[in-house]
Amino acid sequence: MVGALALAPRALHPAARRKLPARLPDIDPHEVELRPLFGGDGAAMIVTATEADFVGAIMDDLAAPDAFTRIAARRGRRRGKDGVLELHIPMHRRFHLLLLEACCRTPGYPRVDPKKLVGMGLVLRRSDMPGRSGWMMDSSRRKGWLSIAADTLDPDPALRPQPRTVAARQIATLIATRRGESAFTEEIAGLFVAPPDVCAKLGRTVLYGLVPVASAEESDVTPPAPDYAGMSQAEADEMRRHLSEYLKQRPALSMPRAGETLDASWKPITINPATASADDGRLYAFGTFLHQMMVELGAFEGGQGATALLAALNTITLALERDGDGNPTSTVAAGDFCARAVK
Repeated sequence: MVGALALAPRALHPAARRKLPARLPDIDPHEVELRPLFGGDGAAMIVTATEADFVGAIMDDLAAPDAFTRIAARRGRRRGKDGVLELHIPMHRRFHLLLLEACCRTPGYPRVDPKKLVGMGLVLRRSDMPGRSGWMMDSSRRKGWLSIAADTLDPDPALRPQPRTVAARQIATLIATRRGESAFTEEIAGLFVAPPDVCAKLGRTVLYGLVPVASAEESDVTPPAPDYAGMSQAEADEMRRHLSEYLKQRPALSMPRAGETLDASWKPITINPATASADDGRLYAFGTFLHQMMVELGAFEGGQGATALLAALNTITLALERDGDGNPTSTVAAGDFCARAVK
């Protein structure tokens, strides 16, 4: 989650302004800092509300004498096993707001005057391998998720600091192209200043915005393939750990409930592996594998990747029945078996 804002320039006489480029260095674009309200890590800047008037409820909490306690109670309400904050979509009647304070990066971190803010917004960026990507627009054409070379770049290319001379701008353009820095505009969501009385009570310039967790937009272009070869060793190990054991080399194990017909009433992914028997534990692992194939890998939705994955699985032959000597009498290709089993 990245926030951005712009400050209004000081009023200068036109004659004085013309002399400035030759005498003054470029203005540091990082003189203003956005940080989570009341401190904390990145997850601390997101709060959850269930009230119908969720913005009003958060503002009431901020204006209360025990604002810190109230806001702390709204943070991190749902986290996964990995400790990462999980967000709800609006249909769950839970709304997530970003709470930030804008201050000057000088000793004491004084608050920014809200009247000097001429532009504010937030963007939602996706963690990719090995970097990040943003939802990009080229005029009205949606380019989809594209890699971002640096998180410090302004989402709007027109607002990024520009060199003063034509030659310098041309050189900067060549450098940006080589670095892969996009000239497209990143989709920006609204960021707003809290009411003056709230800011006055807290003695801070408070900014808030609704975290966009759902969208019906689709890219107008085919997204680039992930760069798995560019992953760090830690990311590669984490991805391998996440993949089902059925997609990795492992010792041979018997299938759960051998000889029985698969039944949806078994509900394998609802089994608690920590307390399950050995047979039910393998059933849970098999159900998780099918769920990952269907939801995460899209193996049954068609397309080049899905076809290649099923073709690889179909090189494996499964024995459904054997004779008295242990020889297979009925077999099925693993990919075909999964396509039927997932239903």
